[in-house]
Amino acid sequence: MHVKFLPEKHIERAASELLFAYGQRFGAVAAPPVPAEEIIECHFGLSLGFDDLRTRFADSGILGATWIADKKVLIDQSLDPTTNPRIEGRYRFTVAHEAGHWVL
Repeated sequence: MHVKFLPEKHIERAASELLFAYGQRFGAVAAPPVPAEEIIECHFGLSLGFDDLRTRFADSGILGATWIADKKVLIDQSLDPTTNPRIEGRYRFTVAHEAGHWVL
C-alpha cells in the first residue's frame, strides 16, 4: 500500500481541528495530557483494547494497530499502563498515533 506524504503543517492543522471538535462536544482540552483514549472511544466511536500484537504480526516493533473497517484500535499488551505504569508516556503516544491514522 502506498501512503501519500503529508506535510507537517497539514498534520498539525488536522490535530488542531480534532482537538477543537472534541472540545465542542466534550469540553476544551486546556492543557496536556490530551485525552487520546476518550477521543478514540467517545469522539470517534471506536473500540480500544489490548492484544499481543508482537505475536499477532510476528514483529516486535508493532505497538499499535487500527482496523478501519472494524472500527477497532489495539495497543500491544506490553504498553498497558495498569501493569507497566513506568511507560505510560509510550502508551499515550501510541494511542495518539493510532488516532492519527483514523483522522489522516
